[in-house]
Amino acid sequence: MYANLGAAELLKLDVPATSMLVSLDEGPGPPIKYQNAELGKLFSVVSQLVRCCDISSKMQSSLPDADPRPNPFRENLPAPPLMPVQPRVAELLYSRGGYVKKLIEDCNSSEETTKLLRFCCWEHPQFSLLVLGELLWQVAFAYTYELRSYLDLLRQILMMDDSWQQHRIINALKGIPEDRDGLFDPIQRSKNHHQKRAYQCIKCMVMLFNNCPVAQALLTNHADLKRQWHQAVEWLGDELERASQRIVIDLSCDSNAGNPILLTGCSYLANCQKCSLEIWVKKRRKISARVYKDSLLTLRTGSVCETFLRKVSGKINF
Repeated sequence: MYANLGAAELLKLDVPATSMLVSLDEGPGPPIKYQNAELGKLFSVVSQLVRCCDISSKMQSSLPDADPRPNPFRENLPAPPLMPVQPRVAELLYSRGGYVKKLIEDCNSSEETTKLLRFCCWEHPQFSLLVLGELLWQVAFAYTYELRSYLDLLRQILMMDDSWQQHRIINALKGIPEDRDGLFDPIQRSKNHHQKRAYQCIKCMVMLFNNCPVAQALLTNHADLKRQWHQAVEWLGDELERASQRIVIDLSCDSNAGNPILLTGCSYLANCQKCSLEIWVKKRRKISARVYKDSLLTLRTGSVCETFLRKVSGKINF
């Protein structure tokens, strides 16, 4: 019925709001709660249609008396938006948390989900807090095998370079006051149990600090963050040194580094080197000179470094 209609016609027919209500089991028709419905395409349609709308009335700069920056995540740029965001859609997105919660729980690995959340978080502090709160809850309580997609989505939100980026990064690392713990808290709680959760949080922060100058500057200049980060890396080093005594993987990285590589030691050095802690790592007496030399040779290729990180996450039974 709707296949041949364009985005403007679908918006006039109120398709986004109806689709959102259906996904929440509040729409017309029979309930979908017990039908095992696949809602991925429904979420994708909502994402594309909402991103055709103008949400500038919802945006707010963190700088006094400054206009919000133009939203780079709108659909069909540089064409103008088709219409202002519809009131019912705005209510479901911004005022009620049910749709965002459902979207993050059921469709967190979709590119369309990432696009919609970045579009709505841009220059919008309240919506950013809503999304961060849901993602941080999943990071703290989801099964460890489900964490990757949540952490990837969280990192995408934190990489957005609008005027609220620094606030989002601080809230993600330190937590939302009186609401959610930050990324460092699961590391502290998971040191003795569920260590893979702690490792994946560290890996997420490594990638963030390595690719986001704002996050790196915060880590450098914020004493409390720096202290917590050093503690996390120290714990990771101790865990990997213990694991390295029982796990040796024969990995040919390239023609110059075909010797057996101590996987866990290399991964530890990869994390530390990415966060400008190479000098600190050299001082740790328990890491042998041979492992350190092979690690530095191997780490010259970024893809190999990522291979190490992936393999540690899947191979080590902490």
